[in-house]
Amino acid sequence: MPNSKEIFETLSKKFTQTADKVARKTDEIISIQKVKSQINSLEDQIDEDFCAIGEIIYGNHVAGEEYDADVTDLCLEVTMLRKEIVEMRDKLHELRGTSICAGCGAELAADAKFCSECGEKQPERKAEEAAEDMAEKAAEEAADEAAEAAEEKEEE
Repeated sequence: MPNSKEIFETLSKKFTQTADKVARKTDEIISIQKVKSQINSLEDQIDEDFCAIGEIIYGNHVAGEEYDADVTDLCLEVTMLRKEIVEMRDKLHELRGTSICAGCGAELAADAKFCSECGEKQPERKAEEAAEDMAEKAAEEAADEAAEAAEEKEEE
């Protein structure tokens, strides 16, 4: 029968071996998670790049550039969806009793005479008219940004 010293040494060895295995497994799991995180970051960057490409193409489409039928159909769908969003925002502002600043897009009380964000005098009109102005301004800005991006790309 083993004495208490031998039992303690055996337990100590087993404990050390188990602790080493746990440490190795933990390092392995951490390494795997790091790689997965890096993959996710790269995939997110690809998604952002695809989105940027789409914004450029859409802006160019709005500016009048011709594309094949598939791209044109998608651009038209985006235009319809944006119009639907404007209509829904109009309804939301109507329900809230608010309006939109034509200058900066800030949400204001429907009867506001001046914008609390940019100070611009507000015309007396319905919230939907201001939202339409903002939609037009956003479309113009998207077209301008797309044109600038296309010019920068050509310069490269």
